[in-house]
Amino acid sequence: ATSIRSSEQQSLIKQRIGKILVPLIVSTMMTLIISLIISMLTLEQWQLGIWSKTWLLSWLIAYPSLLVILPCAQKSTAHLLNYLFR
Repeated sequence: ATSIRSSEQQSLIKQRIGKILVPLIVSTMMTLIISLIISMLTLEQWQLGIWSKTWLLSWLIAYPSLLVILPCAQKSTAHLLNYLFR
């Protein structure tokens, strides 16, 4: 019974950590790519300092946004799929 409880606890811990890590990874990758492309298109001369500031600012907005938006998006997706495949 203890190993079952322990494995259930580990599963819950993994789920909770995953809810933080997924938005962290997604927001980091998205903002790195988007800010890099935008910086390359708008700056005449590549400047790492400007790009890193724009990336950090965009990540500071993206990460908390994803923490709020992802659960809503998951629920909306589940409702939509239930509606489409009823």
